[in-house]
Amino acid sequence: MIRNAWHFYYALVYVFKVLCGG
Repeated sequence: MIRNAWHFYYALVYVFKVLCGG
């Protein structure tokens, strides 16, 4: 459960950085 949440959080941050920074 913790691993899944960690992966989801990491993916979300990555997408956010791509959308913001590019």
